[in-house]
Amino acid sequence: MSFAIPKRLRRPEVLVCYQILMGLYRRNMLDEMLSELPERYERIIRMRTDGKDLSCREIGKHFGLSGQRVSAIEKEALYKIRRKIIKNSEQFRDLQIF
Repeated sequence: MSFAIPKRLRRPEVLVCYQILMGLYRRNMLDEMLSELPERYERIIRMRTDGKDLSCREIGKHFGLSGQRVSAIEKEALYKIRRKIIKNSEQFRDLQIF
């Protein structure tokens, strides 16, 4: 599985979040994490992480949204996932990038 990460989102904290998502996916915890997001957020993250390398614009066409809005939703969803990970996992509490 690969992630299509836009250049402007290639900051360390976002890349770490994607790496964490990959680890969660491998351990079948991603479903649980994503199920707690609003349905649109969940579907956008799934579309971005399904290995098809869809752009925000392509996903936006599917939802009737602009690529910018899809990017904003993705960013907010990743933020919520990071907060959930920090809240529920001792191993991530000491990371300064969150």
